Amino acid sequence: MSLLDAYYKSYNIMGKSAVDSPEGGWVAGWVPGETVQMALDDPTQTQKLIADSRQVEVIQNAVFPIGTPIAANTYLRAVDDQNAVYMVQTNPVGAPSVAGIQVIKAEVRKTRLPA
Repeated sequence: MSLLDAYYKSYNIMGKSAVDSPEGGWVAGWVPGETVQMALDDPTQTQKLIADSRQVEVIQNAVFPIGTPIAANTYLRAVDDQNAVYMVQTNPVGAPSVAGIQVIKAEVRKTRLPA
């Protein structure tokens, strides 16, 4: 176990789903998929300024274990807080290895699941 493991929280990758409605037609919604680990860092002053100019929530850096199946526009919802939803803004890239801990990083922003 590394020190980074203490900062990881569990998130579900959310997937769009459509099922038959008893009244006819389809009912669309979001269903939790695979559980992944993510650690968020505090946003920098530059990130806060960019978010303010775009009138969006603060864009944060997120760190994931190597091999986490995420890409840009992936929605993640915290397992322990159904209101904590993040959208991955960028495709993940390799991050510098520290003390042998290898991770990937991406930018995420707090949001809500679209209807």
